[in-house]
Amino acid sequence: MKKFFLVLLIALIANITDASAQTTPTPAPPPKDSTTSWFNLADTAIFKGKYKVEGMPFDYVEVIIKESKLYFFAGEYQGNLEPLKDKKDSFDALGQAVFSLGRNTDGTDVEGLKIDYNGQVIEGKKEKK
Repeated sequence: MKKFFLVLLIALIANITDASAQTTPTPAPPPKDSTTSWFNLADTAIFKGKYKVEGMPFDYVEVIIKESKLYFFAGEYQGNLEPLKDKKDSFDALGQAVFSLGRNTDGTDVEGLKIDYNGQVIEGKKEKK
């Protein structure tokens, strides 16, 4: 009986040691998506802000970061802004409009916004903080 418990104890210790020695492999980084080759989430701070628009049922378009994505509010409209493949600083808005953000001359900040909605172009200026 003592031999049985001794063998059982050794088997349990060997099993515990083997299980703790196993490591979880580090997951590989996701493949770079060709649709967003220019887009870097770390650089989105320059896109955030309120853009004053005229001639619309709303006065402002606001761009924020929500759940690690760019997100917009424009009156009753809101949704994610998905980066467009070959148009730097341009985003698809709900499959219905294209938001293009215009940078300043040295490229360090965004000054304006153009929204192409069914061929109608709406322009807005970014408000200073």
